[in-house]
Amino acid sequence: MSYGTIGVTPVTPRIGAYVEGVTLAKPLSNRQVEDLHEALAQHQVLFFRDQPLDVEAHKRFGRYFGELHIHPSTPGPEGHPEILPIHADANSKRINGEYWHSDVSCDEEPPMGSILYLHTVPNCGGDTLFASQYAAYDALSPRMKVYLEGLTATHSGDHIYRRNNALMGIAEVTAGFMAHKVILTVGELKGEDIDNYLMITAKGGTCVATAIGSLLDTQVTLNLAMLTLMQKNLQGTIFGGGNPHYDIPQLLSMYKVGKLNLDDMVTRQYKLEQINEGYQDMLDGKNIRGVIRYTDDDR
Repeated sequence: MSYGTIGVTPVTPRIGAYVEGVTLAKPLSNRQVEDLHEALAQHQVLFFRDQPLDVEAHKRFGRYFGELHIHPSTPGPEGHPEILPIHADANSKRINGEYWHSDVSCDEEPPMGSILYLHTVPNCGGDTLFASQYAAYDALSPRMKVYLEGLTATHSGDHIYRRNNALMGIAEVTAGFMAHKVILTVGELKGEDIDNYLMITAKGGTCVATAIGSLLDTQVTLNLAMLTLMQKNLQGTIFGGGNPHYDIPQLLSMYKVGKLNLDDMVTRQYKLEQINEGYQDMLDGKNIRGVIRYTDDDR
């Protein structure tokens, strides 16, 4: 396919093309915009080399393709909410987009695309990979295509946004002082998440991990300044337990005289033969205070 105002060189037979003959830092003509639209539809990913851009030029270029999107969980710098800064270096524990994905596909109206502007890149490695879902579908067998017809999928970002929204929400309601005591009751706790929970813990406060931790998870992400400079405490318990030989009789005696309403605290009851189901519910975060009941009727 030929273009009147730009040069387009395919990178692969399926996806991607290099574009030349256009300066993105300057306003584009209507004909140039039309050619870029056609090239994007044809090749799905366009690469522009040696294009110095400031924030305003970046946004102007984006508006040639539609209304600019604002990320629902990560607002941009002041005055430029449409810009999403991304940083990673040799010391980064994780980077954005480590898995195959389409940006913000969980939005009710997802953006049609993204414009990634690279400031600093390594001499080797660090490549971003792209895959054509059109080519993937075309490669399916006719029988598989029939099987997929009518099926739907739900895209959810809750597992990502919930943590970020919690951080911002706690900072707002506590006027930046954060929480004096943080108790983690999520289903399964991962070592890479510890640092995030310490961030919402106030200076001198305590973060208590009562969630389930895997014996195979030996890597914990932790900013030591949280423990030293900020004097925060990290404490672990076995599913929230303390000294059962002392605590359980005390709780039962309070329950019997009406000083402790245990019944309303129980989120679900299990029979003895359902112990594995209860354990799995705890792993999945479905059950916070489950109780296994075993009475004379169960004998």
